[in-house]
Amino acid sequence: MLKYIEIKRATEDKINEIYEIEKESFKFPWSKDIFFYEMKNSKVLFYIAEIKKRIAGYIIAQEMGDELHILNLAVKKEERKKGVATSLIKKLEEEAINKNFRVFYLEVRVSNIPAIKFYKKMGFKIAYTRKGYYQDGEDAYVMVKFI
Repeated sequence: MLKYIEIKRATEDKINEIYEIEKESFKFPWSKDIFFYEMKNSKVLFYIAEIKKRIAGYIIAQEMGDELHILNLAVKKEERKKGVATSLIKKLEEEAINKNFRVFYLEVRVSNIPAIKFYKKMGFKIAYTRKGYYQDGEDAYVMVKFI
């Protein structure tokens, strides 16, 4: 992880900042209630990345057996390409090793070429396509990384 990026558990007092990043990042953003729910779920790992005490991004993953399902990852527009997403994924990898998880997986829009390239750079591979996965009918790639 980069020294100027601090990774820590998300807390309720950060929901508004998280929600602003969510709205700028996704066509169909999650509601604040979903973030509150995930924060309280004992099977969810929810981390924020801070740069100079301001949230630059977040990641949410759910424990499922010996797998981690990445549910959501977003980085503030002005903080992209600075190592924030990489730092968040690496934090999850540390957790995965500590908890003996074997697999990461996630869904990504087939049209989201920058995200697909990023995940491939991080060692994920496209496993298959989920037809009509998103609200607007767009397909998703399921991407997998074995640890």
